[in-house]
Amino acid sequence: MKAGAADLINWLNDQIKNGLASLPTYNFEFWETISKRLVDSKLSGLSNRIWLIFNFIEQQDDWEDPVLNEISELYLLANAIISLEKFSKEEQLDFLNIAGFNITKKHLEHTNLISDDWKILSVQQSSDAKMKTRKTWIQGTQTKFMGLLLEYAWGKQDFMITWNAGRQFRGDLKIYPSLYPLRLMLVNYVHLETDIKTFAAYPNLESFLKSYSNAIAIKPIINEFPLCLKDVRIQAKDEQVYVIDEDNKSMECICEDPLKWGLLAVSAGHPLRLFATWDGFRLNPHSVIIQNRFISLDYF
Repeated sequence: MKAGAADLINWLNDQIKNGLASLPTYNFEFWETISKRLVDSKLSGLSNRIWLIFNFIEQQDDWEDPVLNEISELYLLANAIISLEKFSKEEQLDFLNIAGFNITKKHLEHTNLISDDWKILSVQQSSDAKMKTRKTWIQGTQTKFMGLLLEYAWGKQDFMITWNAGRQFRGDLKIYPSLYPLRLMLVNYVHLETDIKTFAAYPNLESFLKSYSNAIAIKPIINEFPLCLKDVRIQAKDEQVYVIDEDNKSMECICEDPLKWGLLAVSAGHPLRLFATWDGFRLNPHSVIIQNRFISLDYF
């Protein structure tokens, strides 16, 4: 892993020397080469971020800022992998997890259980030739803790448990060690026959941003930060979609056409509660509650 991290640092230095303007001129094989080298070095998480840079350049006109941000974070992560022994146990696990190291149940043996009735806010599933990945965001009714159940199913296997956004379950979970913990492991559960009518939420965008600032002060790299907002409106302007709070502060959303029009249709100008994830630049909407009705946006 350390040799792969050193290789990545050299590669990043070359790109900075050549200038960001040269990045769009490179062909697919250029990106594939460094990606494969990282995978061979057991740094699949960093390989995924190379493809994120590639997608920014291919899909966005204003790609420079997010690409520079990714390059900066890759540089920090690669240096952290090389100097891993200098960090605390939680910091080491955070860096290894982002790099692609699989944190096992063994790392959770001495962590405490967190028990609650859990609201399922979002269920996202993706797949490739080798495996299926499912990301389920949940919020505790009493604890208000928001976290992620990250699951994998290999080959033709399917997931053992069915999660439906908008439903609830009662369960005990363990929190993966981290400076700012978000990922959870299910220990036991029972489905509840109740739908979600509401969820705890920030009163406005300013309070969310303060919370996010506190989080990245503790853990500088958080790929997805979960948040719920109350009484926000959805508005389209110049082909973009924005969330607007009660203070008329706005934030841009990541919305392809099906989701864009679906979100505008379900909101119909009315205030709603929104669950989304934040990538440091834009909101990615996943579900809303409007007039006590839960609507998942993950399938638009």
